[in-house]
Amino acid sequence: MNYSTTKKIWTKWYQGRNRNYTQLTNQAKHIETSKELVNKYGPRMTSCSSFCELGAGSGRNLHYFHEKYPQWTYMGNDINPNIYNEIKSIYPDLLNWAGIEITDTLSYLRQKDFESDIIFTHGHLMHLPGDVIEEICALIAQKCRKYILIKEAFLNGPGIGFIKRWRYRRYRFDRDYEGMFPGFAVEDKDIFKHPSKKGIYYCHYLFKKI
Repeated sequence: MNYSTTKKIWTKWYQGRNRNYTQLTNQAKHIETSKELVNKYGPRMTSCSSFCELGAGSGRNLHYFHEKYPQWTYMGNDINPNIYNEIKSIYPDLLNWAGIEITDTLSYLRQKDFESDIIFTHGHLMHLPGDVIEEICALIAQKCRKYILIKEAFLNGPGIGFIKRWRYRRYRFDRDYEGMFPGFAVEDKDIFKHPSKKGIYYCHYLFKKI
């Protein structure tokens, strides 16, 4: 699947029967995940003033980082054409302090005037196909001044089975992002099992500019 097809699929996906997906990402378990990321990695990302989330979704991660670090400037993007209304319904004031653009990630990163101290993704890079992932990772490294923080599905483990492999065929769970960001070194890498999906692992990465 190429990037052009991927963009069409996900844009339509948010307009169809999955239009309530954004609200579902704010269940208690997801909120707890965001808070854990803030508490674990926030203190390690020192001397920063700007934070960008690629694929910001409902703004949940932005909200909880902003709650602890209100002095930072916040920005991000999402391909969901309805995202402004959905953000307002969950975090009514978020768009007052975060600049969110409705656009795909490659177009967003190609903007010449775009830079951030921190660039963050949570379950976003796994949606991006092989024909653009190297360019996107290179652009992330180019646009990021200090830290890259990632929470992504890591791999399809043994025993996941054919049915689940087919079900998750649109996702890239087989990538290890270590070494994919030129000029950045791994500060932390933590691999752990997905709490409910057998055979799927998550990985936290914290990269620091060399």
